[in-house]
Amino acid sequence: MVFKGTQANISDVNGNLLMASNGIWIANATGDTMMNGGGLNPGGITSNWPNGLPMTGNNIFLSFSNDTNKFMLFHHTANFDGYSFPTNQIY
Repeated sequence: MVFKGTQANISDVNGNLLMASNGIWIANATGDTMMNGGGLNPGGITSNWPNGLPMTGNNIFLSFSNDTNKFMLFHHTANFDGYSFPTNQIY
């Protein structure tokens, strides 16, 4: 997985990678696209950066406090306005 700026990953309690995201897709520990892990952040900028969004701080994985086998990914998309990449929506 290529990271151009956006990066999120999460590991188990032993430090083993569980999944990672570059803002475009979610990969499992072997680097394969997870089920329903493609098509993140729909919009014009995504098609221009197929190997990862160029912005930092765009996504984060969190585990459920009552179930450490479940995770959520908060992520947002943006569109280049000629000067910057303002946030449009949070998913």
